[in-house]
Amino acid sequence: MEFFVILLFLAIGFSAAILGALIGVGGGFMMVPIFVFMGITKNYAVALSLFVIIFTAVSATIQYVRKRTINYRLGLIYVPFTIVGALFGAYLLTLISNLIFKIVFSGLVVYAVIRLLFIKREEDPPQLPQVKQRRSYYWVILWGFLSGFTANFLGIGGGIISVPIFTLFFLESMHVATSTSLFVMIFTASFSSLQNYITGRFNFQYIDMPLVYLGLIIALGAVIGAQIGSLIQTRLKGRNLQILFGVFMMSIALPLLWLGH
Repeated sequence: MEFFVILLFLAIGFSAAILGALIGVGGGFMMVPIFVFMGITKNYAVALSLFVIIFTAVSATIQYVRKRTINYRLGLIYVPFTIVGALFGAYLLTLISNLIFKIVFSGLVVYAVIRLLFIKREEDPPQLPQVKQRRSYYWVILWGFLSGFTANFLGIGGGIISVPIFTLFFLESMHVATSTSLFVMIFTASFSSLQNYITGRFNFQYIDMPLVYLGLIIALGAVIGAQIGSLIQTRLKGRNLQILFGVFMMSIALPLLWLGH
């Protein structure tokens, strides 16, 4: 394997993980299009992205555990429904048309971005005790399922759903929302990767081993990048993080919908 190729894939994992850990989306939004552009089939690109996201999420979560910005109760209640969503996501897609899915998904993305960009809230330090009334945790059944569904279908980890939901529905600060999103992503990406392996979507027996090695190299870059992204997150004001996430969502809306074709 050429040294230049190794550096290239390290850079891909490193760059994707910085922004992915910063705004709680994992980094698949960058990796999947890059993998497809490089000639990797879409199925393998999605599966490879989810595999790398495991390392990104674990690395970033270590930092957020130290900063105490994770809502463990919300995250652990959310996790089972993301797993169910990941399990049935591919099956449900056979029952609905791509057009309907695209319309619903794009509408949800636009709505979440508008709410995030224009909602005004006092800045809450991450350690401040939560005193506001949250919505019922029964909402996690719907939103957790949708997050898992999106994660396994697009290979992006599900953060584009969970971060806005944690902020808008459960009234968490952006710091807590992004941190909890990555905590949830550990379980979602791990289960999705296991499912992909069992179903043969990403079976090491049927792909070239250099692709496996490259996946591990990308994961190494992602571990380092996630540490940097999580450190930057803890130093940004909540409003700035909110704007960054909103701008990001707008900038990738069309590519994500294209991947859902």
